Amino acid sequence: MIYAAVAVDLTSDGLMIGTGAAVSSSLALVLAAGQVLADVPEGYATVANFRDKGVPRPKRLLFTASFFLYVVGSAMASYFLLRDAPEQMKMAGLVFVAGLLTVAAVEDMLEEAHEACADSRRSVLAFIGGFTLFTLVSAGLGAVVGR
Repeated sequence: MIYAAVAVDLTSDGLMIGTGAAVSSSLALVLAAGQVLADVPEGYATVANFRDKGVPRPKRLLFTASFFLYVVGSAMASYFLLRDAPEQMKMAGLVFVAGLLTVAAVEDMLEEAHEACADSRRSVLAFIGGFTLFTLVSAGLGAVVGR
C-alpha cells in the first residue's frame, strides 16, 4: 500500500514537471527543485517504513530505484503530449495538475488538523501562513531561476 501511494504521488509530481517543461524549461527547473525538496523526506520515511515492515534490503533498493520510473515516465508523457500543443492547452494542463495536487494537500492537512484538535484562530492563521510562505518561496525561487 505504501508503494502504491508513493508511486501515485510521484506520478502526479512527474505530470506537473513534464507539463511545466512544455511551458518553459525554467518553470520545469523550479518545479523539479521544489519536488526534490518535498520528496527527500518522503523517500526517507518510505524506506524506513519498508525496513520496519521487514522488507529485505535488495527488495527495498529495487522498490526505491523503481520510483524513478514513475516520475520520469509521467514527466516524459506529459511533456511529449503538450510540447506542440497550443499555449492555452499547456496552461490548462498545468492548472489541472496543480489543482489536483492542491486539493490533495489541503484535504490531507485539514484531515490531520481536525484529528489533532478543534479549529482555532491560530490554526487558521498557521494554515494560511503556510500557503503564503510556500507561494513566496516559490515566487522567489522562480525569480532566481528565471534570471
